[in-house]
Amino acid sequence: MSHLRLLPLFADLMALFALIFASPLAADVEAVNGSEPAPDANGKLCGYSAIQEGGFVVELYTNPCTDADQAEHFQTIYNKYCTLCIMFTGRGCTGDTTFVGGVMQDSKYIAPSQSYYCPWEKTDIEAAKKKYGIE
Repeated sequence: MSHLRLLPLFADLMALFALIFASPLAADVEAVNGSEPAPDANGKLCGYSAIQEGGFVVELYTNPCTDADQAEHFQTIYNKYCTLCIMFTGRGCTGDTTFVGGVMQDSKYIAPSQSYYCPWEKTDIEAAKKKYGIE
């Protein structure tokens, strides 16, 4: 796929992010502005990722190792709240890491990834760093 074909997809993704952060939900997200979000059945909200196949946005939570749907790949990450998020090329948090990082100001493109892990508790963060060789 040529880079010129990606330009419309990139524009669509940026428009989608603009819609999300201009919505009433964004006002609620901005109200906590980096503070601990309230947990729900999925865990605590860390941020968002765009899916390569279809360009829609999904929320990233603190549950242990979460996979994308079988035929989908995460292609961006926007970690708004969590101290650490790790994205992986394989399912089940295996394969190469495509992203390791904390709270971000902007979204970032990453290599196509099929799983992620965003620990919340300090002990879980330290265990993840040790398990995946992160300094």
